[in-house]
Amino acid sequence: SVCLTQAVTQHLLTVKEPSAHVDLLQSNFGSVSKTGFTLFKSAMGGVNWGEPVDLLGSLHWSYLLVFLAYISFTLFAFLNVITGFFCENAFDLAEQDKEHIIREQLENKAKYCSEFEAIFARMDTDHSGD
Repeated sequence: SVCLTQAVTQHLLTVKEPSAHVDLLQSNFGSVSKTGFTLFKSAMGGVNWGEPVDLLGSLHWSYLLVFLAYISFTLFAFLNVITGFFCENAFDLAEQDKEHIIREQLENKAKYCSEFEAIFARMDTDHSGD
């Protein structure tokens, strides 16, 4: 934010006559908070990030690289971390679900074994165990 704000401010100091382009630069990059908000909107889809790129096109090309590096980092690195967090939670839930199913099957096995023992005990009329 600071780098882009400083570049726009330096550019605006050299501009002699006001124009719509100057007004847009001022409203999007005129202060650190405005620049930060423009960067946030660009990264989160609040504004098409091509619009700020067009505005910064009147500055040195290196400021376009700064802006594109910010967008690239935000979209690929930061969002990748968030996606990884949600995937890890999904895997943990699936593992807990698997453990729950195994525990239920073991409980059912014990129940079925005791029911079979009761059935066989009733069938064993002479109590010989055969």
